[in-house]
Amino acid sequence: MSVRRDRVAKEESAASAAGCVEPLERRTLLAWNPAGALIDQDDATAAYPNITGKNVTVAVIDTGVDYNHPALGGGFGPGKKVKAGFDFVSNDGDPMDTFGHGTQVAGIIAAAPFSIGDQQYQGIAPDADLVALRVSAGGDVISDARIEQALKWIIDNHATHGISVVNFSFGGGRFDVDEVKPTTSDELAKLKQLGILVVSPGGNEGTAGGAGIHWPAADPSVAAVGSVALNDQISTFTSRGKLLDLLAPGESVGTTGLGGGSSQVSLTSFSSPFVAGAAALLKQAAPSLRGDDLVSVLRASGARKDDSSFGVRRSYSRIDLDNAITLAFQRGADLATNVGNLGAANDMAYDRDGVLHLAYYDPGIRNIRYATRSTAGLWSATRLIDTTGNDAGATLSLALDPTGKPAIAYYDATEGDSEYARFDGIAWKRSTIDAKNIAGQFPSLAFDNDGNPVVAYYRKTSGDLRVMRHDGTQWVRNEVDTADNVGQFNSLAVSPNGTIGVAYANATTGDVKYAQLGGGATWTTEVVDDLRGAAFISLAFNAGNQPAVSYYDAYPADLKFASRSTGPWQAQTVATKGAQGLFTSLWFDNSARPNIVYYSRKSDAIFRVAADPAGAWTVQTTRLNAGPSGSAAPKFDGAGGSYSWWSDEKQKLLTADV
Repeated sequence: MSVRRDRVAKEESAASAAGCVEPLERRTLLAWNPAGALIDQDDATAAYPNITGKNVTVAVIDTGVDYNHPALGGGFGPGKKVKAGFDFVSNDGDPMDTFGHGTQVAGIIAAAPFSIGDQQYQGIAPDADLVALRVSAGGDVISDARIEQALKWIIDNHATHGISVVNFSFGGGRFDVDEVKPTTSDELAKLKQLGILVVSPGGNEGTAGGAGIHWPAADPSVAAVGSVALNDQISTFTSRGKLLDLLAPGESVGTTGLGGGSSQVSLTSFSSPFVAGAAALLKQAAPSLRGDDLVSVLRASGARKDDSSFGVRRSYSRIDLDNAITLAFQRGADLATNVGNLGAANDMAYDRDGVLHLAYYDPGIRNIRYATRSTAGLWSATRLIDTTGNDAGATLSLALDPTGKPAIAYYDATEGDSEYARFDGIAWKRSTIDAKNIAGQFPSLAFDNDGNPVVAYYRKTSGDLRVMRHDGTQWVRNEVDTADNVGQFNSLAVSPNGTIGVAYANATTGDVKYAQLGGGATWTTEVVDDLRGAAFISLAFNAGNQPAVSYYDAYPADLKFASRSTGPWQAQTVATKGAQGLFTSLWFDNSARPNIVYYSRKSDAIFRVAADPAGAWTVQTTRLNAGPSGSAAPKFDGAGGSYSWWSDEKQKLLTADV
């Protein structure tokens, strides 16, 4: 805010010195409103003055819009801010608002600057265009059939009007699992397929009655938004649960009203248009981003807000416009991208919105490169993670925190240290977590159920397996296993109920071992499989919180799988004859089947195997003539995934889907 005031003061001083005639009334310097300042709207406007939503259209499904309001364009039709629309109540082409709700929503999205008292307001995307679709006269029950009409209108007219975002600030019910309605969900899914973001409020019932949010926010094709107060705390009236996607201001929000007026409003109906307006800004900044990409950017760039309602720790992201625009530019498609060139060790992860994150070691610069692949399959430019100049990242592990922010644990070969880098919403922050002799090889990173990072790694100097856990304030080190030479090829995972486990190799005996954290800092260790040598270990938990491990049995070079329920570990051979099972990646899909992606040196190919309920494995050849250095990751919902491989022909790391 001070930047803006200083600029105005300098302009006034310059005008006076030049002898310009000033108006008789004294200029009033307006302060940015608290809601706008909370989400860094002031900083975003100063840093990105040309990112205003220009050439982006937002459809407002509501009670109509008072398009004669001066801050909303003063008219209706081509060339005006409200450039098109339809009234599904009166069944005509005039979507004038007679109730006020839609005008309030539209003002938050795209109003030109206006003031209330001594505070400055403007829509989040003041140069965005609007399409007004009137589905309610106010106070009436909106039928699913009428909602379907409005959605079909958008599908039929989105190309004509350039619609990229839809805001629907109505809702009802309480759902903590996806709610699919036969009348409207197919249209919502179609909009998602078209790359159009649909945003809706999560509801205003607070924690009364348990977890859950309103429909249509609970539809799997809709982004659900809750409210924060001006003190940046989650509003007491905000409904919450695992389907809530984002938070935005929803208390004492200034906006436009009927007849040219303005007022302050509250409830999640007015949080949703903050996100719709923010999405319009991001769409202008990076036009290649689709609806799910926009949500991913808003989550990863926002401020994390933790909530422990209903005895479950959940983390939500409160939008930050300045950070989000910065990240949108970073995530935009780069047609000249160098992703994968000379890539070696690598790791990948999907966020809940379908964006793929990839980190890999580039031996040419001896550093880590990081990039994202959008839901349209387009790569961003790469970014360097470690700026120390050291040889960093020859072994690494990537994971995403509960708000989709990436983090990387890696080994600094120059210093012999264990390093951790995290994305804080706008930039990468690096820290050393273990610097005692040679510590940090074979890192494996995950986030616990409180959203804190946990890193397992090998300390070569003493041949020990160590785990570093962050308790929210500081890193705490655990000596997990110090018997023999242990900890190479380790893989750490966290179960749905919060159990932390790590599978690893015992280089002295050749065994595969498993350690699990109990109460406090107590770890119990056990042998998974008694072998002569093991490598390329991958650990995963199933939905019943039971651990399973895939691994390479060096003698006789087979792929094996072991699982445990209530009794001892049960191991079985999955693939045999000829270095089967290098670079294994294990996960459980949305049908609860274990899936393993691995490299066969004998075939020089990537394979995927999956087990049916009876334990029989089916094999799928996913890539022939595919070299090693691979990793794989499932999509957030377990329906498919992606893998990487080295291409001798192109001399780069490539990725594909399974």
